[in-house]
Amino acid sequence: MCQDIKCVFCEVKQTLLLQETRYSRLIINYFPLGKYALLAIPKRHLPLITDLDKEEITDLIILYQNAIKIINTNNEAPPLIGWFNQGVETGQTIPHFHLHIALYEKNGNLKPIERIGNKIPINDELLVNIKKIFAP
Repeated sequence: MCQDIKCVFCEVKQTLLLQETRYSRLIINYFPLGKYALLAIPKRHLPLITDLDKEEITDLIILYQNAIKIINTNNEAPPLIGWFNQGVETGQTIPHFHLHIALYEKNGNLKPIERIGNKIPINDELLVNIKKIFAP
């Protein structure tokens, strides 16, 4: 749904796509901040949550909620955290609104994995395991 814009969320790699709805996608984070690092993103290229219309935000939140339920069902309800950044000043690095989900660990596991060029730094084993959890 993005037009004439070069955006990693608009051009999602199929290997990272977990679920798709009419208005939203659930993907594995390109640069995970911990185990089960997922992103719920609207299909339309919009930078801020306030830019989404009622149908888009409803669809996105339901997708986000379902993702958490699936993780909880398959992992005995691990502690998860969710957040979003609203604008560059708050740390939003991609100007396409997105919601984060990640496993919370007391030792502060939310540290970005070092980027190596354009390579996706998620290992194959974790990618396969997450895909299994979300398989229909």
